[in-house]
Amino acid sequence: MAKFKDLLSLPALHSFVKDAGFKHPTNVQTAAIPRLLSGESVSVLAQTGSGKTLAYALPLVELLKKLENETQEEKPQDSTPIAWVITPTHELGAQVEKVFKSIAHQAKLRIRFVRKGSTQKKTRSSMSGAIDVLIGSPNRILEALKSGDIKADASRFLI
Repeated sequence: MAKFKDLLSLPALHSFVKDAGFKHPTNVQTAAIPRLLSGESVSVLAQTGSGKTLAYALPLVELLKKLENETQEEKPQDSTPIAWVITPTHELGAQVEKVFKSIAHQAKLRIRFVRKGSTQKKTRSSMSGAIDVLIGSPNRILEALKSGDIKADASRFLI
């Protein structure tokens, strides 16, 4: 049986899975994580509770930290996410944000969620500064792009 330490190299992720009480990766995670880390595109169809969110969140965090270490001298651009997680509904986006925030605490990443019903002023202030991962539904993300609250200039990952 695979272990998270076999799949992931980032110590912050080892701490996260241990602190969260995960003993072993699920079948979905065992199949997806190595492929995502090697740069492959992956499509997963599995039941609720099978570990799909962590199957992409964990390798994305590892890839972002690797990129951060490689480009240490470059300053992240304001309002320009490096990774985009587009969810079909606002509710799912809120769940995904919760997962990313719990991982980001260990990995020290900046996570933003395009909230439903936010005023343009509120959206603009929440999108200011560096953004590692932006989460939102297609409509919310399009609105933020059209209004100039976020830019796609530094995009590297799309989920």
